[in-house]
Amino acid sequence: MAGSLVAACRSHPVALAVVVSSAKTSAADLVVQTQVEGRGAVDWRRNAVFAAFGAGYLGGVQYFLYAKLMPRLFGRSDALPWRARAASVAAQVGFDQFLHVPFVFFPCFYVLKESMERERVDAATAGRGLARYRENAAADLAGQLAIFLPGAVVNFAVVPLWLRTPWAAGVSFVYTLHLSSQRGAAPD
Repeated sequence: MAGSLVAACRSHPVALAVVVSSAKTSAADLVVQTQVEGRGAVDWRRNAVFAAFGAGYLGGVQYFLYAKLMPRLFGRSDALPWRARAASVAAQVGFDQFLHVPFVFFPCFYVLKESMERERVDAATAGRGLARYRENAAADLAGQLAIFLPGAVVNFAVVPLWLRTPWAAGVSFVYTLHLSSQRGAAPD
């Protein structure tokens, strides 16, 4: 049975990434809303922001980034000898943590959140989302690095390509708890 499950996951890595990332991100927000914040009623719009971001960005975009683009740019670190693997891992971690996350990941999160909260997709809404990110960037990036820097090293050093996005989803469960508690509520 376990062998069949692994085979199915290996043959459908994008579906695995989307399902795991969406479920993980939604679950983390539900934990924060019900256990940390003690809400009597779940804010389903807020949860939808996290679920949509988990499915579309974390499952889809990050799958492409981690399993397709980065191996082409930096080599398949899982297939390299250890000396070359170290250089590849350092390049991937640097690219992910210091380019991708601050300049793509967080701006996408804030624009999506603002758009879903306002039920609008336009330049002004995107501008408000990006302004909110600029206000929170230092704290968001510091929290993200504390959790993801070690997780990224493991991900790019030893995790097989088909499992990279689910691994990142597992590591990010803890970070999503933090992000939901700090940035989940709609602005006043």
